[in-house]
Amino acid sequence: MIFNRKKHQPQPPHQPQPPAPQAPQAPPGQPGQGDVLVDLAMQSLANRGLQPAYAGQDEIRVGDHRIFLDNLRAQLREVPQQQWPAEIDTFLGPLLAMPQGGSTETLADVSSIIYPRLTGLSAFGDNQDVIEKAIAAGRRVSDELVILPAIDRPETVETVTDPGQYGGWDAIWPVAMNNLRALPPQHYDQFAPPDNPAAAIHVLEGEDFFGASRVLVLEDALAKAGARLDLRNGALIAMPGRSGLAIHPVLDSEGVVTAMTTLIGFANGDMVGTVSTNVYFRAPDGTLQQVSFADNGQAEVRVVGPFEDAMRAIGAVN
Repeated sequence: MIFNRKKHQPQPPHQPQPPAPQAPQAPPGQPGQGDVLVDLAMQSLANRGLQPAYAGQDEIRVGDHRIFLDNLRAQLREVPQQQWPAEIDTFLGPLLAMPQGGSTETLADVSSIIYPRLTGLSAFGDNQDVIEKAIAAGRRVSDELVILPAIDRPETVETVTDPGQYGGWDAIWPVAMNNLRALPPQHYDQFAPPDNPAAAIHVLEGEDFFGASRVLVLEDALAKAGARLDLRNGALIAMPGRSGLAIHPVLDSEGVVTAMTTLIGFANGDMVGTVSTNVYFRAPDGTLQQVSFADNGQAEVRVVGPFEDAMRAIGAVN
C-alpha cells in the first residue's frame, strides 16, 4: 500500500498490510469508541495519575505530548489479547519518562532531533482550543495545514505547541530544516497509464514521520532518492499520510488533467497519519497552494493564482 509506514518494520511499497487487531465492541461513549487497544492505553495512563485525551486516529494526548499507537497496534497482531495490558505498559513506560510541561529542555538539547512537521488541523479533531493553539504556534500553510516543530524521540514523535520553549521559530526553523534535509533517502517509484505517459505519478515513501514534510525540501528529497524531475513550472502534490508524497510535475496539459484525478484518489486514501485529503500545487519557489476542495462528496479543482500561472505556461489556459 502506498504510503503505509510502520517505523519498527519496513515494508516494500504496494505490499498489502495484514489487518490491525480488531477488538470487541465496548459500550458507546468509551474513549476509543469500542477499540480495546485505545481503551487499555487510556486506562494505563490514567492509572499512572495522568489525564490522557483520545484525539482519534490512534493518537492519545497527555498534556503537550502526542502518543501514537499505530506501531503498537501492529506489534499486537500476533499477541493474545489477554497479554495486551502488559505489552501496553511496556510500550508506554519510556514515553512517560519524557520531559513534561514546564520542562527546562532547550533547543540545544534537541538540536539533532527536531524537525518541521506538516500537520493537518484535522488531526486535532473537534477540539477548537487545541486547533487554535496549533494555529498560533505553527506556520500556516493553508486553511487546513500548519507546520509545527516536532521532536523525534526514541519511542514517539512529540509535536511542539510552544515553540517559545525552544527559542521561537526564528531559532527553530534553520535547525529543523537542516535536520529534514539530512534524513535518509526515501524509496522512489513512478507509474503512468500506458496510453498517457505524460500523466506519470512519482512517489516518495519512507519509514519516518516526515515523509509529507519533505515537500518543504522537495528538490533535495528527490535528488537524494535518485529522481530527476523537471519542476520548472511547479508540481501537483498529494499528501494523504505522513510517510510520503505523490508528485506530478506540471509540464503537459493532458497529463495534468489525468494526474489530477489520480492524485485526488490518492489524497482520499486511508493512510496512517492523515495529512490532507486535498491536492496541492507546489510553486517553483516552494509555496504550497491548495487546488482541490471537497464539495458534497465531489472534488472541485480551482485554477487560480500561481497554479493558473503554471497552467498558462503549458498552454492549458489562455
